[in-house]
Amino acid sequence: MISKSKARFLIGFACTLMGGPNTSHAEPGDFVYGRAGVLIPAASTRLNFYCMGSGSPTVVFDAGYSDWSPAWAKVQPKVAQWTRACAYDRAGSGFSDAGAKPRTSVRIADELHSALRNGGIPGPYILVGSAFGGDNVRTFAQRRNPDRKDVEPVVEIGAEFGFAYHGRQIAIGGGDQAGVS
Repeated sequence: MISKSKARFLIGFACTLMGGPNTSHAEPGDFVYGRAGVLIPAASTRLNFYCMGSGSPTVVFDAGYSDWSPAWAKVQPKVAQWTRACAYDRAGSGFSDAGAKPRTSVRIADELHSALRNGGIPGPYILVGSAFGGDNVRTFAQRRNPDRKDVEPVVEIGAEFGFAYHGRQIAIGGGDQAGVS
């Protein structure tokens, strides 16, 4: 049986995809994504980052294939309540500069690594990816930290997901719940 809150979320999500009534208003904090954040040099391009919150680990969000940072407008501020949270635009999306071709997960992971280093964004990292972003964060983790000591790849499956980080349970719900225990 599906809960009422989950049903409301799924209906709202479907309306958003279809351009329904939920697209007529902005989420609180959406204005943040209406302009460039910080453009950080990365390999042969510059990537746009929006970081908020403080603490460790740093949670880095990578959106789906044709999406960019605003995809995380509901989740990022909630995660930023307990640690540093950074959403970024891959090269060629949002406010980031175009990047070298071909656009592969290996190239994208290397650009992300370069930007995190050049921007002074410290690890350890929890990487959160949606759809194609999930491929990128897994590639980043495999290339940069095969033993997973400082990088935790997390891939969003559907609207709600959770993970464990050093014994803390972290849950990110369908837009209206996020927490740490």
